[in-house]
Amino acid sequence: MVGPTTRSKKGTGPPTGASVPTTESASQSSGAGRALLPASCPLCQRSFTTVNGLGQHRRRAHPEVVNAEIQTDRKKARWSKEELMRLAHAEARLVIEGCRFLNQELLKSFPDRTLDSIKGQRKGKAYRESVASFVSQLRSSVASAGPSGASPVAEEPLPGSPSVSQDDEVDAAIWSALADLPSSGSRFKLVDDIVALGPNTSRDIVRSMLPSALDAVGSKEPAAHPPLPFGARRPPDKKRARRRWEYAAVQRAFRKNAARCVNGLLDGTLLHQPPSIPGLVEFWKDLFTAPCASSRPRSKEGLSPMLLASSQPVSFRDLWAPITSEEAAAALPPRNSAAGPDALTPAQLRRLPHPVFLKILNLFLLARSLPSRLLRARTTLLPKKTSPASPADFRPITVCSVLARAFHKVLAGRLMRYCVLDGRQRAFIPQDGMLHNSFLLDLAMAHSRRTACSLYVASLDVSKAFDSLDHGALSPVLRAHGLPVEFVEYVRGCYQASTTVICGGGSSSDLVRPSKGVRQGDPLSPILFNLSIDLLLSRLPGYIGARIFSRRVNAAAFADDILLFAETKGGLQELLSTATSALGDLGLEVNPFKCFSLALVASGREKKVKVDNSVIFRAGNKNIPALAMGDTFRYLGLQFSTSGLSQFHPRQEVQEQLDIIKRAPLKPQQRLFALRSVILPGTYHGLALGRTRLGALKSLDVCVRAAVRAWLRLPDDTPIGYFHAPVIYGGLGIPATRWLGPLLRRRRLASMEGLGVIVDEPSQDILKREICRLDNYLKWDGDVIKTSYQLGRFWALRLHSSVDGAALRRSAQTPGQHSWVSNTRLMLSGRDFLACVRARISALPSRARLLRGREGDTRCRAGCNASETNNHVIQHCWRSHEARVERHDAVALYMVRGLRRRGYDVHRELHLRTSQGLKKPDIVAVSGTTAFVIDAQVIGDHLDADRCHREKVEVYDQQPVHTEIKRMFPEVQMITTTSATLNWRGVWSPASAKALIGIGFNSNHLSTMATRALLGSIMAARRFDSMTAPRRRMMPRTGVG
Repeated sequence: MVGPTTRSKKGTGPPTGASVPTTESASQSSGAGRALLPASCPLCQRSFTTVNGLGQHRRRAHPEVVNAEIQTDRKKARWSKEELMRLAHAEARLVIEGCRFLNQELLKSFPDRTLDSIKGQRKGKAYRESVASFVSQLRSSVASAGPSGASPVAEEPLPGSPSVSQDDEVDAAIWSALADLPSSGSRFKLVDDIVALGPNTSRDIVRSMLPSALDAVGSKEPAAHPPLPFGARRPPDKKRARRRWEYAAVQRAFRKNAARCVNGLLDGTLLHQPPSIPGLVEFWKDLFTAPCASSRPRSKEGLSPMLLASSQPVSFRDLWAPITSEEAAAALPPRNSAAGPDALTPAQLRRLPHPVFLKILNLFLLARSLPSRLLRARTTLLPKKTSPASPADFRPITVCSVLARAFHKVLAGRLMRYCVLDGRQRAFIPQDGMLHNSFLLDLAMAHSRRTACSLYVASLDVSKAFDSLDHGALSPVLRAHGLPVEFVEYVRGCYQASTTVICGGGSSSDLVRPSKGVRQGDPLSPILFNLSIDLLLSRLPGYIGARIFSRRVNAAAFADDILLFAETKGGLQELLSTATSALGDLGLEVNPFKCFSLALVASGREKKVKVDNSVIFRAGNKNIPALAMGDTFRYLGLQFSTSGLSQFHPRQEVQEQLDIIKRAPLKPQQRLFALRSVILPGTYHGLALGRTRLGALKSLDVCVRAAVRAWLRLPDDTPIGYFHAPVIYGGLGIPATRWLGPLLRRRRLASMEGLGVIVDEPSQDILKREICRLDNYLKWDGDVIKTSYQLGRFWALRLHSSVDGAALRRSAQTPGQHSWVSNTRLMLSGRDFLACVRARISALPSRARLLRGREGDTRCRAGCNASETNNHVIQHCWRSHEARVERHDAVALYMVRGLRRRGYDVHRELHLRTSQGLKKPDIVAVSGTTAFVIDAQVIGDHLDADRCHREKVEVYDQQPVHTEIKRMFPEVQMITTTSATLNWRGVWSPASAKALIGIGFNSNHLSTMATRALLGSIMAARRFDSMTAPRRRMMPRTGVG
């Protein structure tokens, strides 16, 4: 969540410090000039033919003036339903407390109302029924909570807490599951020794033997002081040496992690070390070990361990059941995740026999705790901003052992399955919470303006939410959600025994035992944080909230980003007081300077809504900023204004990133990777959740194509389909935001519609209208593009229908043959990659290519009686004959080496003297009783590749050839004949590729051979250009044959 910012645009309002003229004063002041027309703007003197045009102009060009003219003062304002319910609830509380002078006390709570108005509302029948209902609810809650001042952690078992017999049943089930697993072998004998102890073994014995078993797995005892990373080498001072140093550093980082390298180039941290922050480690050490805010006096409600109304007791038998093989496989961490302090890497964990891994996880269940080495963690401070200025601008990421992470991932999955979370919390759940919350906020603001009803919104920013959660608050929170005592004790024991070392800024701390906070990096932390925030959401009064069509909404949460909604000023203030009180009980504090409020006050007479920044709210003991007309704020990465969701304009940011990548020491293929995998995906969030115009998306695509055209040195008439068609179809695979943006948004909205998150009919109508609008953007040939496959086919047809792209039409029939385009690890130099990309689309300079659409001589410069096209230059001209031979030999030689690595006895250009004459196939490969005859050919781009393949096979698939091969290799009984057929643009014959794959080649080999053919074609074109002879010289033939 980002706080409010003031938007200032040229011509949108008066200059700072100047008074805003009203309509009357502007009319008088302009009398000395020209006379105002009936439809003239008094502020900028623009004239309009209609009053409606003038009104639209004033709302867009002078929104502050129009907003200030709206009158919202009312002498006798009507009572809203929310205000009546607040009055009834306040009276019910006074009745419970035994107050005698109700009217006078209610007047103190509602100072904007008169005493007579309050008396009049209390006479209504519906109001009295509401008071009686609130009194009944308050009395029942007081009776269930017990006497005030009770301990926040109750010792009485809740429903669902395990009994002794149930506890033994769970342990017996785990022992039985362990006994069914196969033996682990001699290397993991210590693991089998624990399993062999049997069900009668005490838990303490299992705990004492677990460390020895972990040694066999590869988990080591963490070092007392972890080694610090080496500092970056200082770059040379000389310009040329510095360029070489930067190139080596970037290439080394790209090979290690390509995406991280690109992000480092974009934010400037890869080649330039960020300035050191003094006191960085000490700041976070003090924060982790400081007393919790919840140690101060709690609110009246306190942290009650009573079961929440929305929760159901969770059975210990379900939560602590034996871990299955499927759960263990799903819990394995990704290969690129970091190792913990015990030095056990995810790759090592994945190499463990699966039964061993499954036994260890179930032994953790039996022990009811983790060994101390697995509770040791390493906290790395990562910057949240490009240029951090203070220790608070860093985010602590705590990494523990991969074994602990895998075990906690299993527990987190079970908690998500059995715990009932509040529906207003949308983070860390398998649903599109960002879309739901952003859509809800925009819908609430639009509904307020459309129906001219008041809306009050407040955004809460919790300071260091994950790092400040009180450990003492976790136990009552978990008990209140019906979780069993054994699990609560496990969580409490984990956090009490956890230690970490804080690393950042080139230094590290001693061993720290945090007293608060949940680990960012632990799979169990998100669900624990959600359960804690549920306490806040459950305390918010349900009778307060903004009415959006047929439902009432009072809160929307995404982790610690909390929005509060109300129809009245007093209602929002009550929500704020309740929320800050609940956060205080959790040890959390609100940062009022990063919070904000928005007041949309209705003017019933004018049927308008005014943005009123004079309405001030308080969070705790401090005021929070109020948004004024023209201010903007960010929520979940989206830009909002006081009118709703703003338009998303990504071109400027993308252009700046393209300029950075252009100047970076990267190869062309690496620049394409940065564009496809980092820069454009960075816009997907705004494209999918924000509002965009087609003109802005088209402008972005033009900007991207211009950059790619410059990187790859492609001519201006390169087909647009070549840029945006997927790689499998012969394109470069660069997403086109003109089509991808609406497709992403439509897909997200359709998923929300299918889940039934939006339940009321008017909201569903708005959702359907938005989907219909996107369908109009995605129409193509009478159909609507709804999937990525359809979008890929759309661009493929555009590419293949062009003159230069027609030869790529059969690309998709051989998957993987164009993988060299997107594979940055292929050993292709930047120069060769540029050449291959240009040859693939026939963008090489030739007379016919350069004179397209113009008159001129297109005959071959070598004296051939043919048009000088790329196909003629590379495939037929006498100047490129030797290059064609070398290209053919390069493809054949690659197959020879590959076959020999697979154990074939390979013979090149074996002379087979048959009754039909001498036959010289490129390759005869013998393996056992089978022989393969392979002949390579690189054909023109206008020929049918499969037909050429069949013709080549017919040449050698004859009985005389088979007879001669069997004579030379008596052990051969079966002979298979095929060819390696591809055109000079690197497109394989599907039949030939299928046959080669059957021999033992794969798609990577086909892709490499395609690059050999492309490089040979480039060599042929270069030799053609380097020669100056106008016609072929007839050399006398010598020798025989």
